[in-house]
Amino acid sequence: LARGSLVHDVLHRVRCQGAIALAAEQVGVAQQCLDLTLAYTGQRHQFDRPVASFQAVKHRCAQMLVALESARSAVYGAACMADTDPDLAVLMFYAAQARVAATEAALFCSREAIQLHGGVGFTWEFDPHFYLRRAQAASQRLGPVSWWLEQVAGQLLDAPEVVS
Repeated sequence: LARGSLVHDVLHRVRCQGAIALAAEQVGVAQQCLDLTLAYTGQRHQFDRPVASFQAVKHRCAQMLVALESARSAVYGAACMADTDPDLAVLMFYAAQARVAATEAALFCSREAIQLHGGVGFTWEFDPHFYLRRAQAASQRLGPVSWWLEQVAGQLLDAPEVVS
């Protein structure tokens, strides 16, 4: 029967790896929201023009893409780092970065998808509301974003050279 710090370290490492996997799922949510939004705004017409041709809509979609790609990069980096079997503090740092970026991207992209779908974003005929609920539920799994930020802040305040 395992006890003590060994069990704590194993459980902590598994939690970090689970957070990276959850972050990858959240990147998928954000990607699907962007894809749905681009398809919808491309086919929806207003003033005899596709809604996607309006500058304000383009800017909002571009913001979704930036959030998505930043989160994707963080998740790839964390997965790559986890594959090298790093020190627990380093793994926590990268897992937290991926978890926070992916959670914020999924929430942002799902909210924007609903807004850019207009009044039909909440209806059963369109899917953005499913992704918003999924993003909201996933934001609390394995600890909320605030918990991950506190862990990294504690590391940086205790030993800033650990993650540099």
